[in-house]
Amino acid sequence: MARKKHTRIRIRFSHGSPLLKVLLIVTIIICTVSLLTLQAAITDVENQTELLRKQAVQLEKENHNLAKNIAEIGTVQGIKRIASQMLDLVEDGANFFVPDTTNP
Repeated sequence: MARKKHTRIRIRFSHGSPLLKVLLIVTIIICTVSLLTLQAAITDVENQTELLRKQAVQLEKENHNLAKNIAEIGTVQGIKRIASQMLDLVEDGANFFVPDTTNP
């Protein structure tokens, strides 16, 4: 059997040109600025998402209250609530107080 001769490949690293070094530094700076900008955008989107979640919870509560009010519309209690809250009416014989706004 014949033995194969292994040839060695030698790689020489030569010093890069100054232009290559400048391009590399500029590329690193651009990448860093881009990453920082993206991080700021991600943080902004996360804050907006949290705000929208809070608004959704508030709207769900309001929706629940409105559905409850709609269900009560035909009842005596519902009619009394509408009369007192929206029309400022009181039942006959009920006591109520009007604040004195003339004296501070």
